[in-house]
Amino acid sequence: MTFSKALLLAASIFVMSSSSWAATAAAASKSGPKFDDAINLALQNKSTQALFILNELEREQKISPDLIHLTRARIYFQNSRLDEAIKEYNAVDEKSVLWLSALDEKAQAYGRKGDFAKATSTLQTAMAPMFADRVSPEVFFTAALTDLKICDYASVLKTTDRFKTTFAPRLETLAAQRKSADRNERARAAAMVKAINDVTNKLQIIEAEVIERISIAKRNDNRPEQGSIQSGTDVMRFPVTDEVWLDELDSYQSKVKECPAVKLMANGKRASMSARN
Repeated sequence: MTFSKALLLAASIFVMSSSSWAATAAAASKSGPKFDDAINLALQNKSTQALFILNELEREQKISPDLIHLTRARIYFQNSRLDEAIKEYNAVDEKSVLWLSALDEKAQAYGRKGDFAKATSTLQTAMAPMFADRVSPEVFFTAALTDLKICDYASVLKTTDRFKTTFAPRLETLAAQRKSADRNERARAAAMVKAINDVTNKLQIIEAEVIERISIAKRNDNRPEQGSIQSGTDVMRFPVTDEVWLDELDSYQSKVKECPAVKLMANGKRASMSARN
């Protein structure tokens, strides 16, 4: 299997990250044994029982309603009940510490539905500068993967650039926290550094995939060599031997006639129009 096909296979569907359930499991330890039972049942794909317990907890009003909405959304998500999942994600209060996680996962749900416009707009909210100090690195991976699926290569590179700008200062802060005398603070900092590094590696794969696709488009179009490419603020450099001008990406994008997600959306629109007629 080629590099490109391997990435497309991995990106063909959005899946709930294990870190999401791990975070919920951590919350469970602070929310009582009943909630812990619901999480364990969900992890065993016993969704009906898990949802029953969550409904009981919601009536009892003993734990955060936002945590219940987010957990219920994740159960619906992993069972491909996407409309129900999105409804639960929308129920998470904007003032909640769980809200940004809900935005990221809601965007994944939209991606699985093939509604990439809503996925993108949701992610733009999550990546807004006002949330730079608390946004999850996974949000940027979801955004870059969404843009890759619709062959919006310019946006892929802008997202990876925003990721670097957002997390470079945070890494400096985390480096200091990892030297803290507080063991818990050191552990939290180490976990966040690992999460940032994991997403960095994923984004590098996506960047390389963009370069490969552009290279194929250039060969198919028999475009002449551009000559030496000057460095500057409008240039994104990659951890490989190739470089790309950002202002050329739209022209490459327009030549990608076989973008799977774009074809899927176009076919869906045609089918919808035919049904109405």
